[in-house]
Amino acid sequence: MKPVVGIPIFCHERQPYPTYELRAHYLQAIARCGGSVRLIPVGSWFTQQDYLQQLQEITGLLLPGGGDPDARLFHEAPHPSVTRPNHLRDKGEVLLFQLAQQAGLPVLGICRGMQIINIALGGTLYQDIPSQFSGAHCHYQEDDIRSEPLHRVSLALTSRIGAGMRGYRFMVNSFHHQGIKTVAPGLQAAGWSDDGLIEAIEAPCEPILGVQWHPEYLFPYEPEQLRLFQFFLSLC
Repeated sequence: MKPVVGIPIFCHERQPYPTYELRAHYLQAIARCGGSVRLIPVGSWFTQQDYLQQLQEITGLLLPGGGDPDARLFHEAPHPSVTRPNHLRDKGEVLLFQLAQQAGLPVLGICRGMQIINIALGGTLYQDIPSQFSGAHCHYQEDDIRSEPLHRVSLALTSRIGAGMRGYRFMVNSFHHQGIKTVAPGLQAAGWSDDGLIEAIEAPCEPILGVQWHPEYLFPYEPEQLRLFQFFLSLC
């Protein structure tokens, strides 16, 4: 039976026509690996029971990239560089992750999704890498070159992510100005960029994974990046 991956989609409050959005690259990567996708809309009009029903129909959860999470989720005042948070998205994705974890579902977080996993479990973020992380190199490339690698990531030799990708050093793309500061209890760092910023996390005792780069844009040109999705689907 095909793995069924749930992906939350969020609402842009564009008046008069609010719109749900998700970049197609996630769906393409899952389909290339033999899985199917169920989109899970998040918003104030959906209840916990709605989410529980959706989770019963999937075998794994993928938390996608996007804008900055609200710093108040980890009890800090927002940094001036932080983009306006989408509170409904933050609340919905945190709840979805917590319910998925309770149900024992595999979870993969990509970029913002990795940060949401860390926040939901009690970790913190650097809200602005250039001003808060000493010695950082550039972690944000232009939007029109998403398929081009920017910097190197080294994965821990003992990490499940590295074993699943069958490699431990990669060139990756990068589209974030925030990053993990304090790793949440129950998680461990599994990869770093050359400047020491955490680029991958995993739970040693649960099927929970997260990466800071965007393999969904890389895999058509860097085939090894598809292995992350293949490994995730093998858990599903």
